[in-house]
Amino acid sequence: MDEEKKTGVRAPYNFVPFSSKVLVRYENAEQLPPHDRIDPTLKTGEIHVTIKAETPIFVSDGKKQNADFFRNAEGKCTIPGSSVRGLLRQNMMILGYGLPRIGEDLDDYQIYYRDMTSARNSVAEDRREYYKATLNIVTEKHNQKPVTVAKNVQAGYLHRKNGEYYIQPIEGDVLRVPRSHEGLRQFPNQDASTCPVSYTASADGVKEIKPAGTAGMRSGVLLYTGKAVGQKVNPVYLFPQEDPNQAAIRLNEKDLLSYEMDYKNRVNSLKAYYDATFWALPEEGEEKPVFYCVQDGHVYLGMTRFLRIGYKHSLSEGMPKKHGELDPMTLDYPSAIFGYARKAGEKQQAYRSRVSVGDFVLQGNAVQMQAIPTVLGEPKPSYYPGYVVDGKDYNQDDFRLRGYKQYWMKQAQAKQPANQNEKIQTKLKPLKEGSTFHGVIRYKNLSDDELGLLLWTLKLEEGCCQSIGMGKPYGYGRVTVSVDKLTRLDWESLYTAQGFCGGNRDETGEVDRYINCYERYAAERLDLKKGKKRASIRSQREIADFFFMKKTIQEPELVSYMELEEYKKVYTPLPDVTKLRKEKEESDRKKAEQEADPMEKLLALYGTKHKKGR
Repeated sequence: MDEEKKTGVRAPYNFVPFSSKVLVRYENAEQLPPHDRIDPTLKTGEIHVTIKAETPIFVSDGKKQNADFFRNAEGKCTIPGSSVRGLLRQNMMILGYGLPRIGEDLDDYQIYYRDMTSARNSVAEDRREYYKATLNIVTEKHNQKPVTVAKNVQAGYLHRKNGEYYIQPIEGDVLRVPRSHEGLRQFPNQDASTCPVSYTASADGVKEIKPAGTAGMRSGVLLYTGKAVGQKVNPVYLFPQEDPNQAAIRLNEKDLLSYEMDYKNRVNSLKAYYDATFWALPEEGEEKPVFYCVQDGHVYLGMTRFLRIGYKHSLSEGMPKKHGELDPMTLDYPSAIFGYARKAGEKQQAYRSRVSVGDFVLQGNAVQMQAIPTVLGEPKPSYYPGYVVDGKDYNQDDFRLRGYKQYWMKQAQAKQPANQNEKIQTKLKPLKEGSTFHGVIRYKNLSDDELGLLLWTLKLEEGCCQSIGMGKPYGYGRVTVSVDKLTRLDWESLYTAQGFCGGNRDETGEVDRYINCYERYAAERLDLKKGKKRASIRSQREIADFFFMKKTIQEPELVSYMELEEYKKVYTPLPDVTKLRKEKEESDRKKAEQEADPMEKLLALYGTKHKKGR
């Protein structure tokens, strides 16, 4: 490959790094403020908020076909409070130094892959060798011809019974059926499907194939692994019936989750050509023929002999080691403010949120754009050059996840689908830029620092944008969030003659004071120092990177998904945000120096003592 044709990874997203620090707000559940009364020493009130769309915005109503903008009971376009709450919680995980938890902030599963072709001495050679060793792939001679065989792969029927999954092995071996076999002609559906049949076989292979239930013949199931484009590419297998004398193989929750996540990540590409449910796990009471491999305590399964397997390590093993040392019940800011319900071992605790996020309703009339067809590519952890530090993969013991995924801010530019197959297209029906939504967030029994963090997660810093809704990879849903009004329940005036029906104090001018209160509290608890002075958390790498991504409006072509051919030319992993931020800061500094007034340059260089004699 020519050097000039090589490229680095480009993506519409990047990552704010995980911090090794976690900010514990309460030592135990007994310290949490109660819900059954309003504490006069804490803050209770409302935050009136406006969300303004800086680019076209589309929040789907969830319909699979012909989705429209979400609307409330009155028929008005609305951003659901749950969407805003999710955004705030994610922001709070970063700004509040939260503890990412398995099942809440991170699904812990193995990434699946298949690799038999990576070149020797390539970066993927070790991955290929691990794949071949797991399946025990060897080349043998059959009828004087070399045949590749996966010796660790077996066959059986995958069942679901009483909500549990198990594989019952078959009698004997799976039989391979040539696509030219005349017995296949009577079965019309030969594209990624299964079909119960009756058959006879000998040492030379399958002799006859008849409809299921034919007397005097054995029972089995045909498995078509793909389209009928040739025996070599998509073979047909005949599974004999189950062997009840062999022990069933139970599938654990982790292996099931890994398979389901792999299916979910591939379903869009599958449904372009097939009925994608062919690869889905069976429903209650159903069964389907599968190939499987038992290795290192895992059960991998698939619809072909050379099935997809998991990398050696699951995603959670790439988290900072400090996180794994903390009690899952640790009460960080996101848990204490937004509530939680979790179980760790025999412990089970729950705490209701002290923040209620209302729906955000469109102000004025809806100006909806014409439907925009596009293919919404979704970032997938399977692409490890983007998700793992230094481009390592999940087989390496020292791999580390990059952090919290964030989309770059940019102008809206929908990618027109090259594939006209409507099965994989999504039609966006956005409202025009400039659309504004208003909502109210109610808070109860928050301390000054907790209220400050909540306000910070809302408004961020001057010049920051956030992303809401669908189409984020293409710049849609870029919004600004502003706090219009902050009110607090005023106990002193609540029961006076003048304030009996009111009792709310306007504290809009106190927003920055509350934010500064959180900053000071966090810096002290995290013991952040710069020399002998207390350092601000704004100077911390993860915080600076977060605001850099929220403030920087990128050129769309620099932060777009790569084309398929470009992936083949990648030679460097996704650059980290810290590096990009520092490069931008240095570029801005040099530009400012070049544009500075010559006299100002002299003053900056020689100091104020020369200013007097100018």
